[in-house]
Amino acid sequence: MLPSLGLLLALLLAEPKVAVTSTGPKPGSEMETRFGRAGWYLIYDPGSRSWEAVDHSQAAQAPGGAGPQAVQMLARRGVKVVITGECGPNALRALSSAGIKVFQGGGRTVAKALRDYQAGKLVELK
Repeated sequence: MLPSLGLLLALLLAEPKVAVTSTGPKPGSEMETRFGRAGWYLIYDPGSRSWEAVDHSQAAQAPGGAGPQAVQMLARRGVKVVITGECGPNALRALSSAGIKVFQGGGRTVAKALRDYQAGKLVELK
């Protein structure tokens, strides 16, 4: 049975899951400015209006591979948007290849970064 046109449109127009690099596990935490070295990723699901805190501290301290590990983890969780302070060219390519858009939003709390993204105030990195 095929899904209805209305359901397909709703799925296409649905807000994406958003991950914000963070210094801690709460939406009130300050953003982490580095994508691959973030100790935490807070993932906001607009469908359920809930946050998931993902501890990335061990991978962030590894001598290499933190960025690719983060991209894989976020893609597995269905994230389509990342908000971070800085993102190197390799990580940016990996995120783009995974279908994840990146927005710059350093100097804010995680919750404020999400509000600014939703209001169209953040710049997309390409």
